[in-house]
Amino acid sequence: MPAAVSLKDIVDALSMADDEIESFVDPQTGEVVTISEDERMLVERDDDDANADDDAEQDEWMPDWQREDLPRIREIVQAVETERLLALPNKFEIDEWRMMARFAAAQANTDHARQLEEAIHGRGAFRMFRSTLDRLGLREAWHRFHDAALEEIARTWAEEHGLTLK
Repeated sequence: MPAAVSLKDIVDALSMADDEIESFVDPQTGEVVTISEDERMLVERDDDDANADDDAEQDEWMPDWQREDLPRIREIVQAVETERLLALPNKFEIDEWRMMARFAAAQANTDHARQLEEAIHGRGAFRMFRSTLDRLGLREAWHRFHDAALEEIARTWAEEHGLTLK
């Protein structure tokens, strides 16, 4: 039976989603793990160095703190490659822009709704949205809406994968 997974840990991982970071759940332990593109590249480079002919050049480029993290990173990469870990929704599946549009549409004040809707169209939509939130005093309301939306995504994802949340 899969282990229970922390809703908070999933939401925290979803909030970090971007082009460079992927998060996963180990269904056996319930652990949420995150790995960056840089960490994946670190493992690849170390593997390439391990296959190099000149042992003297191996690991010279790697700082001690990265060398210490390498076994954990390698374990995550191997678990991902063997599909032992379940991938959490990525930034495209989360769709922050659509979330902003839903928040704008949910505003009771039609002037606020209009301004937020205008802010998310065109160049610099995310920056303009944040600026408009601040100008209208809606930053806290947005954070509550955003957190609730991420929780709903986490709950739906966990249900689809047969996981229990704690």
